Amino acid sequence: MVLSTVGAAYGTSKAGIGIAGLGTFRPDLIMKSLIPVVMSGIIAVYGLVVSVLIAGGLSPSEPYSLFGGFIHLGAGLGKP
Repeated sequence: MVLSTVGAAYGTSKAGIGIAGLGTFRPDLIMKSLIPVVMSGIIAVYGLVVSVLIAGGLSPSEPYSLFGGFIHLGAGLGKP
């Protein structure tokens, strides 16, 4: 969850820098350039949902296998 929010924050900052640069030359395109900010927010929400689903599937009474760890790592890294 932490890495997805850090990635979303990085994406938002890069998109914000692009919007600031674009706004000086082409102010009419500012609304179209907000799409990357929205997409990076969606990635943060996706990371939150995946982390809640993974944490909900864990049980303290069952051992956590290496295979399950790799599956959960792949679920977290496999963002669109």
